[in-house]
Amino acid sequence: MEMRNSYIINQDTVLIKSEFDSNGYHCSQVIQGKDTFLVRQKPSEILDYSMMHYGTSDLQGGIRTARYLLGNISMCPISVCSQLDFYWFPLYSPKNEKCIWLSRSHVLKPEKLSPFKTRVHLKFGHSFEVDIKISRFKEKYGRATDLKLTIQERTKKVVTYFYEPHSGFQLVSESAITYKTPEL
Repeated sequence: MEMRNSYIINQDTVLIKSEFDSNGYHCSQVIQGKDTFLVRQKPSEILDYSMMHYGTSDLQGGIRTARYLLGNISMCPISVCSQLDFYWFPLYSPKNEKCIWLSRSHVLKPEKLSPFKTRVHLKFGHSFEVDIKISRFKEKYGRATDLKLTIQERTKKVVTYFYEPHSGFQLVSESAITYKTPEL
């Protein structure tokens, strides 16, 4: 498997999984589009550097922000870059050696395999099994969606028009676009 020295999350990044190489070095397995490769950075380092790259603080700042917006929850989702719709959530504690981070926008559907095992279907034809209840997975995905909607609501652009009667201009108002949360 290809090994890279560093990595920045992009629109095709689907998953970042904690992995150990053949020498026992803690690194990450990354799924980007249809490709899978290793990176000589821990998942937390990839997220940290990606957030700084996009100007959205760092991983600890992202966690503090998510807790401020969603409440004092554990294993909270983060906004890597809200302008690019990069919202990520962990399946296990980020400090856990088996941590997996998922891009919210690349999750298609979870599938219950047993009471404590779920298969997660992702874009680009990927799927994987994880030892987690499907209800817990949906809760984590839902928190990432809540974070996204809260940030979108708070950063919504407001446009103010000043109209001078008899100026020859006609203002047309369009109804607001509403976002429907996908059902899992």
